[in-house]
Amino acid sequence: MKTTSNFRPIASVMAVALAALLLLAPGATAAKVPPLASTAQYKAFVDYVNTLRELRAKPATAAKKASYEQRLTAKHQAAVNKSNALFQRVKALAKAETQRQFQVASKKIRLAESAELADLRADYADKLTAARDILQRDVGAVENKFDARYATLNRQITRLRVEKAKAKALPKKVRIQEQINVLIKEIGDSRTQEREAITKLKDRYAERRTAILAAKQAATTKVREAREEDVEEARARWNRAAARQLDDDRVRRSNQLTNLEVKLQAGRGYIASMPVSG
Repeated sequence: MKTTSNFRPIASVMAVALAALLLLAPGATAAKVPPLASTAQYKAFVDYVNTLRELRAKPATAAKKASYEQRLTAKHQAAVNKSNALFQRVKALAKAETQRQFQVASKKIRLAESAELADLRADYADKLTAARDILQRDVGAVENKFDARYATLNRQITRLRVEKAKAKALPKKVRIQEQINVLIKEIGDSRTQEREAITKLKDRYAERRTAILAAKQAATTKVREAREEDVEEARARWNRAAARQLDDDRVRRSNQLTNLEVKLQAGRGYIASMPVSG
């Protein structure tokens, strides 16, 4: 038996919700990490390179130049280490933010799923109630029909029994009793017909109820599968967003390291240009 439902899933609502959540890209975590240029290590390195530039024409001993090189290398390494540390920090924060936002999206999806399932249960509960009401109405109609028949037959039997009691001749009493027996048999046959009619109605109700419950289970499964797809879609989208952000952060760190290397070579050039004294 085919059943229909007024229930409508809210997939479009979920799509809007997911899109809104994805506006909060993992890249927002970068704002929580200071840029390399603002760190003490980077500033110290740049300041030292600038100092070497100012000293590039000043004579220096080989030992002094070696000292400059050692300090330049150390400050460069400190800035590189800081760049790497900031990258790891951004990556960790982005991962945590991605997981947090996914949990937010997942919770919204599950709440929507709960609302959908509640509406679905109410919808199919109404269908079951309607089916029971139809059964009770039809059973009542059958009972009323046969009750009327029994009343008519019983009135006829009562009238015949009165006639039989008044009859004087035995043959007439026998004929009347035969009529009464026919009516009694008709009552018995009618009761059998009534039971069969009610049994058919109950069987029809059982089929309708089974179909409704099957449709409810199918609809429930469809909702749950759809929301599970939404959860997996949210997970995949956040993972892709996080991966894109990580790529951007890698490019940023690579540019930082290139910049540090350029400044390192510039510092070494300044040291090399210093006239050797002594």
